[in-house]
Amino acid sequence: MKSVLDIYIDFEAIRSTFKFRNKRFKSKRAIPFAYTIGYFDNHNVFNHKTTIVDFRQNKTYEKIASDLKEKLKDDIFSIMQSLDFEKINFLAFAPNLEKTLLSEFFGPNISVSSIFHSEEVSLLALTKHEFKKSYFSFLKTLVAKEYSEMEIKKYGLDQDGALASFCGFLLLINNWKITNLLTFEEQQKLLNELAEYSEDDVLRLQFLSLHPEIVNNRFNQIVKLRSFKRSVTLHSLELFNLAQNLKKYNFDDNMTIGELKKSIESDIKEKKEIEKIIQERINKVV
Repeated sequence: MKSVLDIYIDFEAIRSTFKFRNKRFKSKRAIPFAYTIGYFDNHNVFNHKTTIVDFRQNKTYEKIASDLKEKLKDDIFSIMQSLDFEKINFLAFAPNLEKTLLSEFFGPNISVSSIFHSEEVSLLALTKHEFKKSYFSFLKTLVAKEYSEMEIKKYGLDQDGALASFCGFLLLINNWKITNLLTFEEQQKLLNELAEYSEDDVLRLQFLSLHPEIVNNRFNQIVKLRSFKRSVTLHSLELFNLAQNLKKYNFDDNMTIGELKKSIESDIKEKKEIEKIIQERINKVV
C-alpha cells in the first residue's frame, strides 16, 4: 500500500477585479502568481517554501501558469525524489482556487482536500490568536495615497486577501512596463510582504492540522456569537420599526398603556376591514 504525503498549499492570484483590459487576458479567470507549500519531513519537522513568479520573464497567462507548474514540479521532486502524484494529497483551506489550478497543472485526478470542514469562518479568524500580525504595511501606504476610503472598501483593500491579490497586480503592471509605479526597492518591499503573508497562510494550515480540538472549539464559539449577534440585530431592527410606526399615531404623552392598546387595535380592525373590501372587489374581477 502506498503511503501518501500531505502537502499543504496556498496559491495567490490576481482576481478579475484588478485585471486591466488587455488582449493577453481574454479569459475572466484569476491569474495565479505565487504559492507556498509545506510538509512534514521524515523527522516530523515542518518545512515550507514560497515561490513568486517573475513577471519580467512571463508575459501571458499561459507562460505564467507554465512557470508556476514547472517550479511546483521541481519543489515536489526535491521533496519526494519522484513525481508520483498518486502518493500526494494537497491540503488547502477553501480550496476552490487550488483545485482549479492543480487540476489544470497535473490533471483531473489530482487529490486536493479541504483541511477544515467549513468555510463559514475564515482561516485568519480561526488562527488570529496564534498569528498576531499586521500584513502589507508598505502596500497599505501606497493604497492610502491612491485610493479614497470608499474605493478601498469597494475593492476590499482593507482585507489581507485582496491586498495580496493587488500586490500581484502592481508587480505585474510594473514589470510589464504598463506603468512605472514602483522603484526596485519598492518592488522588493512588496515581494517581502507578499512572501511573509503567503508563508503564514501555510503555517496557519499547519496549526489547523496540529490543533483540531482548539480550532473546532474556536469555530463553534465564533458561529454561536455570530448567530447571537444576528438575532440581536434583528430584534433591534424590529424595535426600531415599532418605534417608527408608533410615531405615526401621534399619541398624547399622557395616554395610558390601555388607551394605547385600544387605539392600535382599533386601527388594526379598520385596516382589516379595508383589506376585506379590497379582496371582495378582487374576487368580483377574477
